[in-house]
Amino acid sequence: MMRSEDYQTYVEETAESLTLHLAVLEEDEAGTVLGAQSCEAPLKREWLTEARIVAFLEAVDRILMTKEHEAFNSLDWCLETLEDPRYNSVEEFEKYMRNPPVPLTYFEETDAEYQEFVKQARPESRDVLRYKRMEALEKALARHEVVAARFARTHGLYLPKQAAVTFAFFDSLTSAEWQAPKYLLGVSASNVSVGFLAHYSEEAFAWPLKDGLDERLHYIKPETLPETPLMFLADFALFAFFYDDPGFHPSGVVHIQMDKKTRWIGETFLDFFHAWADAILKHPTLYLDGESSVSAQLGVDQETTRKSDYFTVRLFKEAVDDFRALTESIRLEDRAKMRRSYEERKWMADQPGGVGIATDLGDGEGFEFPSAPLSDESRPAVQEAVARARKQLAEGDPRYALALGRELQWSCHELGEEDFSPEYAGPPVPWQQEAKELLVGAYRALGWEALARKVEVHHAHRNFVMRSVFDFP
Repeated sequence: MMRSEDYQTYVEETAESLTLHLAVLEEDEAGTVLGAQSCEAPLKREWLTEARIVAFLEAVDRILMTKEHEAFNSLDWCLETLEDPRYNSVEEFEKYMRNPPVPLTYFEETDAEYQEFVKQARPESRDVLRYKRMEALEKALARHEVVAARFARTHGLYLPKQAAVTFAFFDSLTSAEWQAPKYLLGVSASNVSVGFLAHYSEEAFAWPLKDGLDERLHYIKPETLPETPLMFLADFALFAFFYDDPGFHPSGVVHIQMDKKTRWIGETFLDFFHAWADAILKHPTLYLDGESSVSAQLGVDQETTRKSDYFTVRLFKEAVDDFRALTESIRLEDRAKMRRSYEERKWMADQPGGVGIATDLGDGEGFEFPSAPLSDESRPAVQEAVARARKQLAEGDPRYALALGRELQWSCHELGEEDFSPEYAGPPVPWQQEAKELLVGAYRALGWEALARKVEVHHAHRNFVMRSVFDFP
């Protein structure tokens, strides 16, 4: 129950304005104070008349007395009525408070301008583009069997149809639809051509390997996890499927950013693009700083630039939505090959380097890892951890060996590429031999031979860093 004596108001006067302060106490039926809320509003002098204040407070009192005060969880909207001189009587204030108008979203405010933007940026109708997207999808799916066979031969991994879906999506984008991922995510058509997805192109499929190299080394980094074969690049990130078991559908998709951590981003790449674009459209001021697109470099003001970026994201999201609708049946088909659902997998325990492990024995919940393993101070802790991992592996539990092996391999992300160059003459990078031993042992104990072989190939070519294994034409 709320009573009129349970709120207080006072007016603070300055040279420019008057500020009304409103404080409300909340009590239960026994009179126990449950909490208090307060807010304030600076108002023009001519608006804050005694008659309007009295009418406003009477309206507040009526609402509180009828217990219809859920909206008072945020009181600011109440004071908005005093900023509008159209409201003067008790009835006018009460009507507004009981049913306050919902302000337009940025999406709604800019919708008319967006429609004009679309006429220029996307001359073809959305239906025509949907047809072209379907053609791109059918073309990629027709090549999927041969591409998947190559992936099984070169990587020992199962390639889901989502790979074909992702390539077809990129292949179907118009120049205007590329603008948002290119300038805001660093994902461009040229970046997409670097990674295994490129093999859906007949031209890329025919690229010859450089002498003595293995496809599993393509654009690999010293800290790259065996479970993350590169699908495509961004300017500052790598995008990959994540394989918990070589013979099954990957557990989801990840990206590896500048901090080198491997993070879940969705069940599919299209899910990631959808969530990314949706967040921007709902909260543009949070994600768009007005300085990210080409227009900012041309001296265009911040708000115009933000609106331009917003429109390109909206255009891109429509393409994502259309493609997701076209491929929902493929998602369901792929799910039948998963060991565990993405929703289950993403809640399993992570570890310092990012995504944690998942085995039939469980994940890495509760595992401890030495901090800063490359430092001299951590050496005893790392030695103890390696000994514990070896012991548990020998006893038939490979989980800690797998988790620790990943961390030790990932630790070399702190070093520069020069530490892995052929000219490097310093001491070996600490713990990399132990990382190889633990990972290979754990993978083989789990029956994941393809991942074990990938570790062996990678560690035999540690000086091959972020380069192509192909002789491009």
